[in-house]
Amino acid sequence: VNEVLFLLDGLRLYEPYHLKDFQSVASIVNSNAIDGIDFFSGAYPAQYGDRMSGVMDMSLRTPQKSRETELALSFFNTSALSIGSFGDEAQGDWLVAARRGNLDLIADAVDPEFGSPDYQDYLLHGGWVSNPRMQLSINVLVSNDKLSLNNVDRGEAARATYENAVAWLKWTADWNDALRSTTIISSSEISNRRTGTLELPGIVSGALDDTRKFDALALKQDWVFTPGVNWMLKFGLDAKRLDAKYEFASVKTVAAPFDTILDNAPFEARAVSIAPRGAQYGAYVEYRWQPLADLTVDAGLRWDAQSYTTASDDRQLSPRLSLVSRPDARTESRLGWGHFSQAQEINELPATDGVSVCCPA
Repeated sequence: VNEVLFLLDGLRLYEPYHLKDFQSVASIVNSNAIDGIDFFSGAYPAQYGDRMSGVMDMSLRTPQKSRETELALSFFNTSALSIGSFGDEAQGDWLVAARRGNLDLIADAVDPEFGSPDYQDYLLHGGWVSNPRMQLSINVLVSNDKLSLNNVDRGEAARATYENAVAWLKWTADWNDALRSTTIISSSEISNRRTGTLELPGIVSGALDDTRKFDALALKQDWVFTPGVNWMLKFGLDAKRLDAKYEFASVKTVAAPFDTILDNAPFEARAVSIAPRGAQYGAYVEYRWQPLADLTVDAGLRWDAQSYTTASDDRQLSPRLSLVSRPDARTESRLGWGHFSQAQEINELPATDGVSVCCPA
């Protein structure tokens, strides 16, 4: 799950799932707001980096009418969406989407004493075309989850809350007929909290308190240069300022004779309080060439770096090469090769396992 790069409108999404520690039942992006998805399962171009297994690049819907409103009801969620355009010549567009999960209603009907999952997400978009060559948009995506579990027979109780908020400003400029740039400035904030207890008298008792916070301020810029019909040059860079905070405490007591079984100990206490911070950088160049009508060659090179790790390999160079052959309209063959790397993110530190250093050497 954590090896796929999720992009929405060109923006990297961190922890894009609802109830991510409990089966990740749904993404935080309302599917009704999505116009299309480009998915790469391997050998993807150099513009995509820092994830090893795949890329899911999602684009937002654009209005086809002056106003559309949709209401949806399913087993998993209920949602409402409104999309439209404004301005004398429809220079502006907007999208508002809200969704809530229905699993809590189902859980309450089946077993109200066991607990329930509750989640919502909201997406706001506003765009404006200032002239035929300039487009600006402001976007906000917010999600929040609450989960409670009570297993009286096993003496277990747990509570979890997750909050994820991201805002981004996107500016697209066509400088001339051959050169285009896209700039995204974004801010992401994630807050997760888990509490839990375990009480089996005469056997074991325990407690858990896990609080995590993550902030990211990012700048991303992509350029496309297309001077001719049979070749194209892409290049870009991104820079991120990352901050995280972990507060974790855990206490466990095992009663005799169970304290001598396997690796058990009569008493175990663990506490972690750390606040890693640093930066992440990336740059790429990609050349696409069509030497023949039915053959396209894509060659690229990517560079990534992290300043918050203690590892000796916190700089990565990733060459990429792919060939696409289309002998006819119904046949496509692909051959791809590349070197792919993935850094441990600041928000992925396994603090509950006692790890307090990012990416040890």
